[in-house]
Amino acid sequence: MDFTGAVFASGRVDFQGATFSGGPVRFVGAVFSGGHVNFGGAVFSRGFVAFTGAVFSGGHVDFAYAAFSGGIIDFDNGVFSGGAVNFGSAVFSRGNVDFHDATFSGGHVVFRSATFSGGHVAFEAATFSDGDVTFQGATFSDGHVNFGRAVFPGGHVNFEAATFSGGLVAFPSAMFSSSHVNFGRAVFSGGHVNFDNGVFSGGHVDFPYAMISGGIVAFEGATFSGGHVNFGSAVFSGGHVAFEGAVFSRGIVAFEAAVFSGGHMDFSATTGPAPLMLLRAVGTPVPPGVRLRTDWLPAGP
Repeated sequence: MDFTGAVFASGRVDFQGATFSGGPVRFVGAVFSGGHVNFGGAVFSRGFVAFTGAVFSGGHVDFAYAAFSGGIIDFDNGVFSGGAVNFGSAVFSRGNVDFHDATFSGGHVVFRSATFSGGHVAFEAATFSDGDVTFQGATFSDGHVNFGRAVFPGGHVNFEAATFSGGLVAFPSAMFSSSHVNFGRAVFSGGHVNFDNGVFSGGHVDFPYAMISGGIVAFEGATFSGGHVNFGSAVFSGGHVAFEGAVFSRGIVAFEAAVFSGGHMDFSATTGPAPLMLLRAVGTPVPPGVRLRTDWLPAGP
């Protein structure tokens, strides 16, 4: 089916419960100011659904409860100033959903309560000046969510209460000047969250009340000239938190009221002052699994 260049101001296009095992459905360059395109409960084992270059100022595109074991959903170069794209409660075991080079100045992209045991969701080189992308309550046992080289002059990315036992959520070389990335109350027993080589001149990345018993949270080689990374009231009983090679020239990295009973932290080869409340969180003497710069340690008697 081909809806290339179509304008959706109202009405409904319904693929609910359909099975996609081959062949394309095209919405290339379409304009969504209203209406509803429904893929709810659809099954994607192969095939290609293309929203390449589409413009979303309103309306609703719905993939709720869809099952992805293959295929490609393509939003490359999409422009989002309003409306909603919903993958709530979808199940990803394979396949690709791609927002490469998309621009977000508003609207909502929702993966709330989705299940990831594989597959790839990509926001590479996307620009977020406003709008909301949420993975609230999602479950990650495998798969890859990639925000590599994305630019965040605003917007909100939410992983609140998500559960990580595997997989990779990556923000490598992303640039944060004003935005909010939230992992509040997330549970980490495995997996990898990666901000390596990120550039922070503003904005917030928050892990309040997160539970970290395994996995890796990494800011290796990141540069902080502003902004705020907050592990307030997080509980560390295992896993690995890595800031190796990070540069702290300004900004705040804080561990206020965090509890450390196990796991590993690595702040070796960093530049700049110690994160706030870090020593109180890890305790003294510093546990063997924690690597700190010697000039951060309390002076001996």
